[in-house]
Amino acid sequence: MQASLSSPGAAGTETIAGTITTEVKMAPSVMGAAELRDILTIRIGLEKETVEAAGDASLSELGADSVGIIELQKVIADEYGVELPDEAAAMTLQNVLACVNAQTGEGD
Repeated sequence: MQASLSSPGAAGTETIAGTITTEVKMAPSVMGAAELRDILTIRIGLEKETVEAAGDASLSELGADSVGIIELQKVIADEYGVELPDEAAAMTLQNVLACVNAQTGEGD
């Protein structure tokens, strides 16, 4: 949504006195494996090959340190409105997906 105020300027031109722009960002309703892999590789810095071959490995076994886990918790809270538990380091990728999607109502 955009609103602007204008006033007549010289020679028939308009001068914009101010512009207000409002952007509404909707949280995604479901987290997919690709989104989680992107967060882990781009934001946390884990190796793509390691994440893709994760299987049942926990986040800490994949190489996520405490700072990486906190960043993951922050990104998921900001983008999905979901809080991961303090024990997130012990979670597998499937555990994270199940946790996020259950709390967004898409894991039913």
